[in-house]
Formats: sequence, structure tokens, C-alpha cells
Amino acid sequence: MASPFSIDARLCSGDGDVAVLTYSNLDIMSIISAVSADEAGAIATFIGQTRNNFQGKTVTHLEYESYSALAIKTMLNILQEARTIAAAPLSKIALYHRLGACGIGEASIVVAVSSPHRREAFEACSWIVDEVKRKAQIFKREYYEGEPESQASWKQNA
Repeated sequence: MASPFSIDARLCSGDGDVAVLTYSNLDIMSIISAVSADEAGAIATFIGQTRNNFQGKTVTHLEYESYSALAIKTMLNILQEARTIAAAPLSKIALYHRLGACGIGEASIVVAVSSPHRREAFEACSWIVDEVKRKAQIFKREYYEGEPESQASWKQNA
């Protein structure tokens, strides 16, 4: 049963960046399209998906929960910080993270960054993923084949 604090959330910055927590499937092409900009020569993306194994065990699915009121602010702060440390201007940034059950092969996180040049887009995209894993108040539970759901393991979202 999901925490009552784990709810859909969305915040946008003055730069047009967007951070989203959602129980809905992530529409990857819409997210990429949302960061398209006329001045951008590059769009870098990261798509994290549920894999079918962990340390020799068969994973059946993941479940994500968050303290959404805080996590969404943390996510937007990460996007704003990415702009301040980028070597050159970034055009648009989108960060989406799933909540709830996430089946094998389903996207659980999508980061898309557009910029005039590829290097800045790739670097910002990678940095954002690392910071979300390190800072965002999002929690992951792994369910394994042949084990009761009551024994599902909460893992660091790293």
C-alpha cells in the first residue's frame, strides 16, 4: 500500500524546466519533444528502466514511493543547479520519475536536456541522474520471483 505522502507532483521553473513525479507510464517521446528548442543542436537523454535481475535473483517488478512534497522541490533544485554549473547555457531540461509499480522493461526515470552543443547536454544529463539518485526523497522496493511480497526489499535508489 502506497504512502499517503507519495502522490503525483509537478513543478516548473522560470526557465521552463519541468520536474514530475507520476504514477502514470512515462511517455518518452513527449518528454523529449518538450525539451526541443530552436537554439538547441543537441538533446541528450537518459532512460532508466526496470531490469529483470539483481545479484542473481530474478526481479519481477519494482515499486517506487516518495515524500512527494519534498522530492519534487529537490528535483527542481537539481535542475536549477545543473544550469548554474553547466559550462555553457542549457536550453531546456525535463526530469520525470515514476511512482508505484514499475514492470520489467518499463521506464522509471527519464532525463532530457537540450543545449546548443552535445557536450553540455550529455554532461548535464549524467550529473542530473547522479544527483537525483543521491538527493531525491524517492524510495525503491524490489520484488523477487519465488519470494513472498512481504519480503520485498527496500533499496537505496542508487
